[in-house]
Amino acid sequence: MSARVAVAGAGPAGLMLACELRLAGVETVVFDRLPDRRPHPPGIGLNAASVELLTRRGLLDTLREHVMPLPVLQFAMMMLDNTKYPERDQPVVLLQSHLEAALEARALELGAEIRRHHEVTSVAQDDDGVTVGLNASGESRQERYRFLVGCDGADSTVRRRAGIGTTSASVPFRGITGEVEASFADLTGLPIGGAYFPAGGQWMCLPVGPDVFRITTSEFGIEPDDPAAPVTLDELRSAVARLTGGALGEARPRWLERTGCRLVRADSHRHGNVFLAGDAARLIFPLNGLALNNALHDAANLGWKLGAVIAGWAPSGLLDTYAAERGSANDRVVHAVTAQVRLCHAEAEAGGLRALFTELLALDEVSQHLAGMLSGNDVSYDMGTGPVEHPLQGAILPPGLLKSTDGALDQAMRAGRPILVDLSDSGAWGSATTGWADRVRAVAARGEYDTGAGALLVRPDGHVAWVATPEQSLEDLRTALSRWFGRQV
Repeated sequence: MSARVAVAGAGPAGLMLACELRLAGVETVVFDRLPDRRPHPPGIGLNAASVELLTRRGLLDTLREHVMPLPVLQFAMMMLDNTKYPERDQPVVLLQSHLEAALEARALELGAEIRRHHEVTSVAQDDDGVTVGLNASGESRQERYRFLVGCDGADSTVRRRAGIGTTSASVPFRGITGEVEASFADLTGLPIGGAYFPAGGQWMCLPVGPDVFRITTSEFGIEPDDPAAPVTLDELRSAVARLTGGALGEARPRWLERTGCRLVRADSHRHGNVFLAGDAARLIFPLNGLALNNALHDAANLGWKLGAVIAGWAPSGLLDTYAAERGSANDRVVHAVTAQVRLCHAEAEAGGLRALFTELLALDEVSQHLAGMLSGNDVSYDMGTGPVEHPLQGAILPPGLLKSTDGALDQAMRAGRPILVDLSDSGAWGSATTGWADRVRAVAARGEYDTGAGALLVRPDGHVAWVATPEQSLEDLRTALSRWFGRQV
């Protein structure tokens, strides 16, 4: 066995994880049961935290031509003005197909191996690693890895073969998503963007190319006559009419698929040397792109930690923090999505709730709270050390907060390195990282506004692990360095 990580599933979670593992120097192989990338993956948006993550890694630059700004967030199709928070990046419209292509290209550039038409059939683990059974283009074989990560979706084979249980739930639901060729004249009377309709559901229509629109209909409380039957254009027209009361004009479908409304929650993100990420750990109804965004942040959280273990410098218990941190963050998203699903039922059931929420959203504090939740920027982890009262402690580093004149900060972020950002004039904080120089890069920078911090210790996933305030000492910094990045050498 070589010290490698196997990743099952070449979707956003698996490909992002492959990139993160390669940045950490880990030999990585990605298996996917399909012979090619999915032609029509469903995702269509990135929230602000994911935009910032891809920007830190230099990936968003390769996607600029496919990105459309999205200045408005919605909670159950009740709109929030996201432009009130200019210090953070804005969410964007981005087709998942473009994202997956960019992630695959970067993973290959970094040296990951991607094996398509390879399906995981069995998982057997011991204290030292995992034996993975594979069906490789019709040929059965077994391979040995140090760790296995299941990024293979809601019906994850890895999860089942590893013996990780689930809880699941669903509601009666009829949904269609797809792309149609149409002109704006063909959509007269139908809202562009998203909307709730009192009949009990959501409508979304977004331009994704010249005379091409992504259309989604979501009807709660009813089910399709035949869930296994292919979707027809007439069925889409009927759904549009029921929801909106309007008519879809001349339209030529490129593809149409059924969608469901179910929750699948794994009992754990980890069992021994087997981990879960993305939909394999939590499947949620696709609102605000939260499922796609969760997948990217699962990968960013897990990748550097697996790399630390394989490199031999991980402190005790580092891998346990993955399940603790991401489990808590994902549970919060589950609660937010569940609430939105209830609010999107028919007016007879949800009308009173929607009226109350409309009043609440007029309050800046409520609007800001929900915007932070939907953007992902309010995710904060318990770092175990440091000034817990400081707003940056455990939070995601704001993108415009720090500047370094020599570009060293951006380079370190792109490389996925832990960073000690020294904001002092003396450079004393940075000098304390000498015993961790093989892992942690010290960078001198200045703050664009006063944060009350003399230095920031930033993990590879962008979360601030420690903040130097007047009450903190060099010994406190060394404690934080040891907690997250192992013993000094």
